[in-house]
Amino acid sequence: MNRVNPLAARYYRLKSGHVPVRTYLKRFGHQDDDKCWWCGCGGRTVAPTWEHLFHHCSQWRFQDAMLWKKVGIATGWRACRCRHVQVSKLLSMEQCDSAVIQFLITTDIGKFLFKLSEE
Repeated sequence: MNRVNPLAARYYRLKSGHVPVRTYLKRFGHQDDDKCWWCGCGGRTVAPTWEHLFHHCSQWRFQDAMLWKKVGIATGWRACRCRHVQVSKLLSMEQCDSAVIQFLITTDIGKFLFKLSEE
């Protein structure tokens, strides 16, 4: 029996855009609201998406700072440029993979924090 590495599964869900965040789960009827599990923000102006999780979520402030510092080192970008990079661009750059993987290791992002109903 082959087992999937949970970290690899989270990483590839993230790269493919299938991250189990509430906005994604609400769209498919698995959650009632789209508030962020970790910091509680949400609603029309700040929907918790992967952009929120990688740039704005107060729960992951320290891990976020470390991620973008490592991205800056890997790419040669200055900190101000890193803060405005879209996550989709970040995930398309091979030199940023280790920073993203380290970010996933130190956070719960990409983990299923709920149980889907089996209706």
